[in-house]
Amino acid sequence: MTGKSELFLDGMKIFLRDADNKKTLLLDTLDVKNNRGRLRMQAIMKDEGGNEYLAYPFAEALMGAWKCLESDCHRVMLILIAKYLIEKPRDIKIAFDCEKTEPIKTIDEFIKMFSEKNQICVMNVEENINMIPRNRFDMVIAIDKISCEAALSVKSHGEVIFVSSHGDDAQLSRLGIEPASSYRLGENECIFVCRMTPSKWQDIYGMTVDGAIDELAEAADVEINALGNELRHATREQMGVLIKRMAEIESALVTLYPMRSSVTIKCTANRLKSDMIDYALASAEIDEVMKSYSVFLADWEDG
Repeated sequence: MTGKSELFLDGMKIFLRDADNKKTLLLDTLDVKNNRGRLRMQAIMKDEGGNEYLAYPFAEALMGAWKCLESDCHRVMLILIAKYLIEKPRDIKIAFDCEKTEPIKTIDEFIKMFSEKNQICVMNVEENINMIPRNRFDMVIAIDKISCEAALSVKSHGEVIFVSSHGDDAQLSRLGIEPASSYRLGENECIFVCRMTPSKWQDIYGMTVDGAIDELAEAADVEINALGNELRHATREQMGVLIKRMAEIESALVTLYPMRSSVTIKCTANRLKSDMIDYALASAEIDEVMKSYSVFLADWEDG
């Protein structure tokens, strides 16, 4: 598809029409059945004279914000946020990975109509990489670039909205994120909507240094416990292989040591390996090895 898309209203419904005249329904502002949010779609009101009339609070709030936004990109963002807000009654925190602009102020005023607790946080991930909280925001909106840290700041059941001025989702693919839907606004601008899941969040976390360290710690934990089970029945001839595995555990501890609470873990690990070597050389008994293992295991389990 080439050419510019067009946002238009048909009654109380908002559509996106592409250059091939294909229409996509973005939002029905009178879809009362699916509105579980805090702003009603229909309400009986009274005028100054006490006469009743039918009002449309949700549509009026949306259209009020719509008129203040000049670009279709910001209007689609507004609609996507509105759809999120009517899914269920909830307080939400939204992060914009960009500079603060007037449109963001308009969107902030709109979400406050649902709840004063709703918040927008504007952040520049590149400048504040060490201050970005993880698993905090219900929605993260990124423009042209999204890092692991920006994606991880969304909750494991939240939503990522990615705006690409290049029209592709390469940035999302790099993180292993598959868009649930997309809206093309022109030849070079596209908005991708992605729902996070706990497993997807964990996969992205695994790409970070912290994630890699956690993975190393989990693998070490499995190996340490497996080693203990095998030591109990090991002969002197079998100890050579186990000593090599203990040396690999020690190598992992070099990386993990700064993150552990124990100050003696490297010493107790070295003592265990030394006793394993003595047992292999017939200068120690298996009971001594198991005693050293128990001390090392307790040290490890203390964190």
